[in-house]
Amino acid sequence: MNTEASSRLLDRVRKLLAKAEDESVTPPEAQALTAKAAVLMAKYGIDRALLAADRPETDQPSNRMLDVDKFFAAVKKMTENLKKGGQINKYLTLLEGVNALRTSVKKADNPSSPKIWKVLAGALLFQNFDALRDFHWNSLFIGTMHFMDRYNYDISRVRRCCIHYATPEGRIIPFCTYNSGPVYRDEIWKKHSRPLRKED
Repeated sequence: MNTEASSRLLDRVRKLLAKAEDESVTPPEAQALTAKAAVLMAKYGIDRALLAADRPETDQPSNRMLDVDKFFAAVKKMTENLKKGGQINKYLTLLEGVNALRTSVKKADNPSSPKIWKVLAGALLFQNFDALRDFHWNSLFIGTMHFMDRYNYDISRVRRCCIHYATPEGRIIPFCTYNSGPVYRDEIWKKHSRPLRKED
C-alpha cells in the first residue's frame, strides 16, 4: 500500500472512531462504527500507536494520560488497605484511592485525561454494571502471549499463565491448555453441549 493510500486508510479509521465517540450517535450506531474501525485495523495491521503517531489528539496511549507508576502505587495501597476488611474501611479506602488516582492523571498533557479519570473513579466508587460497562467501552486491553501448540508445549509457562477460561462448573483452565497441549476445549464442549431444538 502506498503512502497516500495508507494515509487515507488511517484517516478513515480515525473518522469512524471519532464518529463513534460523538454524543449524537446511539449506542448501537457507536458499536457498529467501532466494529467497522476494528475490522479495518485488523485487516491492515493498524494499531492505536500508529493512529496516534501523526495526530496524537485522536488517540492517546495510557502512559500519556496517566503516570503509570503513581497509578499502580495507588492501586497497590488500596489493595493492601482493603484486605483489612470492614465497610467503613472499604469506603474510606476507595475515596482515598480515587483521590490518589486523580493525582496520577496527567491533565496538562491530554484533553482526554478528565474522561479517563471519570471512568476510573466511576468503576471504583459505584461498582455496578453501568460503571464497568463505561470503563470497558472506553478502554482497550491488549494482551500478548507466546502461542504454544503440541510441538512447543511448556508446562512451566502454563503454570505462569495469566489468561484463563472459566468452565460452567467453576474450573479455571489456563488458555494454552484449553486450546493446545492436553486440549480441554473438546472435553468441555462435549460435557456442556446441548442438541438444537427443532424451533432453533
